[in-house]
Amino acid sequence: MGQPAIFQIVGYKNSGKTTLLSELIRYGNAKGNQVAVIKHHGHRTPLKPMKTSTDSDYLHQCGSLITTVTSPDSLQLQINKELPLVRIIEWYKMLEPDVIFIEGYKQENYHKTVIIKDKEDIELLKLTKIQMVFTWDENLIPNLAVPVYNIHHWKEHIDEIYSTIEGGN
Repeated sequence: MGQPAIFQIVGYKNSGKTTLLSELIRYGNAKGNQVAVIKHHGHRTPLKPMKTSTDSDYLHQCGSLITTVTSPDSLQLQINKELPLVRIIEWYKMLEPDVIFIEGYKQENYHKTVIIKDKEDIELLKLTKIQMVFTWDENLIPNLAVPVYNIHHWKEHIDEIYSTIEGGN
């Protein structure tokens, strides 16, 4: 197995990142890809536990650094520590996915797409390694050297979009 493609989806709150990502995950799965996702929670509010009122949640709340619950077909992991993105990616690579999508982490240096919803979002075009742009309004986007897709009509180009993603890193 080769290295997974690593590709970021970047935009501001309510720009459509999760909606776009969910469609790309479905498409990748339909192609037979193993797709992994890392989602950045950039807010100061704490993450909600995966499931409250369970023994594992109780152990986690008692101060366990890492709490893992396994079953015959899945695994849940909670960590009481922030980890750098590169370390999370290393963990993911052990599971040998074909694609690792990263939602957020704007300043990281991986191939990415940006979503431009409003005029204020144009500053995202200064980020590095932009491979494509999704926009709610094509009139906001200057002439770019990368493909630009309308957020409402991009699915007709999903083959070329996913091909770009698979070539990423």
